[in-house]
Amino acid sequence: MSLDLGRLDGAHTGMVRTMCSELLNRVVNHPDVRPAVGGVGNLDLTQLVGNPDNIALVNDFGGFIGVKHEQGIYECHTLFLPEYRGTKAFAAAREAASFMFTKTDCLEILTKVPLSNRPAAMMVRHLGYIERFSRKSAFNGPAGQCDVRYFAYSIDQWMADDVALPFIGHQFHDQMEAAKDRHRSALLTHDEDEAHDRAVGAAASMLTAGNAVKAVWFYNRWARFAEYQTIELLSTNPIVVDVRDAV
Repeated sequence: MSLDLGRLDGAHTGMVRTMCSELLNRVVNHPDVRPAVGGVGNLDLTQLVGNPDNIALVNDFGGFIGVKHEQGIYECHTLFLPEYRGTKAFAAAREAASFMFTKTDCLEILTKVPLSNRPAAMMVRHLGYIERFSRKSAFNGPAGQCDVRYFAYSIDQWMADDVALPFIGHQFHDQMEAAKDRHRSALLTHDEDEAHDRAVGAAASMLTAGNAVKAVWFYNRWARFAEYQTIELLSTNPIVVDVRDAV
């Protein structure tokens, strides 16, 4: 039997990837934004945004730059106009995290928060970032030096937090059960399991984004620990996955 993953698209909307720095250059040099970035003079983000290894995501009010440190690890810089701070920026950050974890190789997002940057501190607390360490006087801003706190947000935290994933995983399981009924299958069904719905939702989101190798690797990593069956990637073009109960 086959399942239509195209109907399980859990992708978020609003933030789009760009390699043009015009908007972010305007935002970063805005008088209410520039002091929070540190240093002196106008900034030009052209090389940073235009580097294909990095991921810049924007909407009409600013966005995020994920600077690739190494395979799967990105440092996030947040740049929004003052009128977009608060709940709107939090929602955009959740969309950006979903993009990073489903559509790229990202496994962990890092960010630095100077003690003087209260909006950034509110955002990391709201989104559930974990503080790794802090450093004294590591930021040089308009008011002088201040301490910096260093945070991280992992793909496992995203899987545990994203509100859409249980719904996507449940949709997948509903399709599975419906297919079994249509084919009068003797295969057993399993009990409701939100943790499994989340893992399946995460993998299905990666699959619908075309990120098949990561989807299968990520699900199998979870499944071995949770004592579920692993799955197998049979083809990448087109994407075909053997989930044991179905292909």
